[in-house]
Amino acid sequence: MKIFDSIDSLHEGRFDWNLRVRLVREWDSYSSKARREFKGKNLLLVDDRHSRIHAFVWPNNIQDIKCEIVEGKIYTISNVQVKTYRNYSIKCIQSDKQIWFSSHTDMQVLENYDNMIPRNVFDFYNFSDVKDLPTTLPKSQLIDVIGYIIEGDYNIRQLTNNNDVEQIQLRFTMTDGRTSVKFCFWDDFATAFDKEVKAQHVRPIIAIVSSCRYGLFKEEVQLSNLPATRFFINYDHPAVEHFRERYDEGDFKIEDPTQVEIDKPKILTLATIQKLSDDYIKKHVMCKVKIVDVEEKSNWWHYIYTKCHLPVKELKHDFECEKCKRIVPVPEKSFKLCVNVEDDSGGAAILLYDREVQRISGKNVYEVFMEQKKSGKKDKFPAVLKNIEGKQCTCTIEIIENNVKQRSCLYTAVDILEGVDSVEYSKNHTGNTEFADGISELSENISTNQSISLDSFTPDTEKSTTTKPNKRKIEDVVVENMQELEDVGDQKESGKQVQGPVLLKNIKKEHD
Repeated sequence: MKIFDSIDSLHEGRFDWNLRVRLVREWDSYSSKARREFKGKNLLLVDDRHSRIHAFVWPNNIQDIKCEIVEGKIYTISNVQVKTYRNYSIKCIQSDKQIWFSSHTDMQVLENYDNMIPRNVFDFYNFSDVKDLPTTLPKSQLIDVIGYIIEGDYNIRQLTNNNDVEQIQLRFTMTDGRTSVKFCFWDDFATAFDKEVKAQHVRPIIAIVSSCRYGLFKEEVQLSNLPATRFFINYDHPAVEHFRERYDEGDFKIEDPTQVEIDKPKILTLATIQKLSDDYIKKHVMCKVKIVDVEEKSNWWHYIYTKCHLPVKELKHDFECEKCKRIVPVPEKSFKLCVNVEDDSGGAAILLYDREVQRISGKNVYEVFMEQKKSGKKDKFPAVLKNIEGKQCTCTIEIIENNVKQRSCLYTAVDILEGVDSVEYSKNHTGNTEFADGISELSENISTNQSISLDSFTPDTEKSTTTKPNKRKIEDVVVENMQELEDVGDQKESGKQVQGPVLLKNIKKEHD
């Protein structure tokens, strides 16, 4: 069985990487508007951990790609170089690294693997922060935004620029209910956006604009399009649903890794795991277990920030990521499930998070929400999550200090597969050690048959060295002519809380 690496685990120390990703965007790079010299092809990729990376294909390597490149399809990609971004490169996601294709790179379409990798991942920027972009972000960094289109301030026209070239210009305003932002789109992109807006019958019109660039017009910040920019009108996405719910309720207020490289983990019994020494702290081990039951007294989801995948703190009108020091206008719902498991030697409790619950249930958190809503059982524990009881699983867990020092029987899964015969594990699997540190605080006082509450659980962020907001980093086109970055007008477009306690039930002990 082929082992795939996560995007988060990529580094410059090797090139024999194997990725399983969805192509969410592709666009071409040119040296300048005047010369229009083709410089290469750009691919924006996302994996099943919702992590994104920008790939670049040089012109002399285009012919080495044997498969058809289609946005939305899933591919396996192997043998790529990991590079640090050049200072002058435009970036559309938060990362200092990108990957380059070479003559040794192999890219193949992967069929029948669709439900684990999202079709799009966004990192929305708060509208209230847009006015400060000239002092907080370099102009080469692009952002994602979401808001309502104000139809009373919407104008598309044809004009002739200073070079006597006819262009289409679209100016409009969007709001998140508290702050408004000006937009200016050009030419084919403006025409396509206008056509899509005018085809809508649902009001209000909610738009996602991904990888747009800020500029100044009459001393006011406005957002514009580049070849990497994409728009989504009334898109089928949880953030759009969230905005529409706020509108329907008459409330426009938007509620607002350290990588550890480890050896392939050992397969151990639960009884053996509960006796591990200090040498196993922050190591991964595997166990083959049966899910006995699912804890229903705890909430089965929570809000997270998509950048760091950690829980967010709810404020009066917004959410805040304490690690990233950022207000999160639209947090993402994510699974958080506690299950009791057993094998022939004993029992334990395991926390399953988003990726693991998706794998074992075959559903993502929003599909479960929609099923609950349609069935009129929004307040009931989802049946699809109860259905995982009785399943045999191969589970990879991370050992934290409390599992060794306090002999806590509560573990956190970092991977899971249904069945006990097949094992898929990457030697570059990235463990979320900060999250594990937070769980150590949670499990500090846990022992057999002891009740605990997950309500107040948040990861330990005091160890972070971050003392000010992280600068956002992004990825996109290789630009040779810096004038292209300065001229906005002539751009051409190519295209939870948890209710109640968790009870660790009937934990069996192996007799000495």
